This record gives sequence, C-alpha cells and structure tokens, in this order.
Amino acid sequence: MGMLLHGKSLLRALFTRTQRRLLGLLFGRPERSFYANELVRLAGIGTGTVQRELARLAATGIVRVQRLGNQKHYQANPDCPIYPELRALVVKTLGGVDPLRSAVHGLDATIDLALLHGADSAALASPGTPLDLLVVSPDLHRDRAQPVLDGAGQLIGRRIRWLLLRPDRFQSLWRDDDPRLRDILAGPHTVLVGQLPAKT
Repeated sequence: MGMLLHGKSLLRALFTRTQRRLLGLLFGRPERSFYANELVRLAGIGTGTVQRELARLAATGIVRVQRLGNQKHYQANPDCPIYPELRALVVKTLGGVDPLRSAVHGLDATIDLALLHGADSAALASPGTPLDLLVVSPDLHRDRAQPVLDGAGQLIGRRIRWLLLRPDRFQSLWRDDDPRLRDILAGPHTVLVGQLPAKT
C-alpha cells in the first residue's frame, strides 16, 4: 500500500484534482473516447472547469479531440510523446479508483464506508484483474447498486466483486477481529468513502 499511497501523493503534487480525474478516466481506458458531458458527469466536477481543462489537454496534445455529430469526443492520444509514461503513471496510481469512487458517491443510499481492497499498484495496472470492494451501508439495496457498479466496471474494463455489510455486522466483525476482515485491512486498500472506525 505504501507504493500506491506514494504514487497518489506524487500525482497530487503534479496535477490538479480536475486533471487527475480526467487523466484517470482518459488514460484508464485509452481505447475508448468520451464525450464532454460524459466526462463532466463521471468526474463529478463543474462543466466549465472540465471544459477548460479538456481544452488545455487537447492543446498540448495529451488528448485528441474528434467531433462526432454535435458532440466532441476526447480520448487519450497515443501519439503524445509522453503517452507511455503518463499512461503508466495514471494506471499505477489511479487505476479504477476515481471512476469507482464516483460510482459509489452516486449510489442512492447512505454509505458509511467503501473500501477498495486487495489491489496494489500491480493489480491496478492489470486490466483483467477484478477489483474487490467492501461497502458498509444501513440502507443500500443490492439490486439498485448492482447496475451502478456494473456500469463502473464496464467503464474501467474491470469486474467489480463487492461485499455489502450492514453497520452493526461490520462493527461486530471489527470488534471481534474477524479473520476475513483482518485480511482485507492488512492488505493494500484504498478508502473511497468514509473512514475506518477506531477500535474500542
């Protein structure tokens, strides 16, 4: 986890929040293009801010723009001189984290904790590797959440395997030092929503 956290700190030092979100989306799925409103929705940032940043990225050649009908589509530019390095940096540090975080924030429920676990930087860089998610919520309905998480999985090209726990069950497992939960938290993990409670 240390390498992943170090990479995130590096990315924060090099790029603004908007740039990180857009680069994570565009370079996380370089084989596909996104229209501007789609990037606004997925990034969870204001339209004007996203459009200004997309214009900058396009002007520098980091992304390419193609007009399809009335819409501009944006895609990571493989002809950019720093494409391999930028792609590697984004994949190793962000992988599917930002799109998955946006999906979790978009769930119609109270989320006490959402935790991506078992994914070190190598796993995040491996497109075929499933991503494991732990969600703690008092009112999340699996049948409503599944399509949202499936959509996030399609966006980042990963299968999302997720475990849903109610808060009382999570607290019980946490207090009792449950082996499965201990293994989840002992390995590499990234908190997407909320924070781990302090043990009492």
